[in-house]
Amino acid sequence: MQGPRDIETKRFILDQVVVTALRAVPGVAEVAPVGGVVREYQIDIDPTRIEEQGITLEMLMMAVSQAGRDVGAMSVEQSGIETMIRGVGFVRSVEDVENIIIRGDRLKGAGLRLGDIAVVRLGGQFRQGLLADGYQEHVGAIIGLRVQEDPKTVISAVKQRLADLGP
Repeated sequence: MQGPRDIETKRFILDQVVVTALRAVPGVAEVAPVGGVVREYQIDIDPTRIEEQGITLEMLMMAVSQAGRDVGAMSVEQSGIETMIRGVGFVRSVEDVENIIIRGDRLKGAGLRLGDIAVVRLGGQFRQGLLADGYQEHVGAIIGLRVQEDPKTVISAVKQRLADLGP
C-alpha cells in the first residue's frame, strides 16, 4: 500500500512532466490529470491581526496576486463569506510566500509581510475526488482527442510518448 507522500509525488510528476509531454502529442486536444494530491501553499490568516493592521481581504488578495507567485490557500471566512486566495506564478519555498509584502515598500522588501499576519505551509489541495481500484489510489489522466483525428493513430502516439518518458 502506498502512503499519501507517494501519491503526492506521483501527482507532482504527472503535472510537471507527463501532462506537458502528452499535450504536445499530435491529435491530443486536452490532458486532464486525475487522482493524487495537488501541492499548494496554504495561507491561514489571523483575523485579529488583519483587523489590527487595517488590512482587508481584498488588499491581501491583491498583494498575493501582484507578487506573481503560485500561492494557493484553502479558504478564508469573514462574516460568513468564504473566499479562496490564489495567485499564479512561481514560488520556491514557504519563506517566499511569507515574505510577500502586504503593505510597505515591495522593492526594498520592507513593511508588513504576509508571514506577520498569517501562517503559511505547504499542503494538499482540497480533494474533490480520487482515482482508485479496489486496492489502492492511483494518479492518471483523461486524454481528449481533437475532432476528426484517428483515435488509433493518436493512441499509438500517446503510448509511444509514454514509452519515451520511461518509468
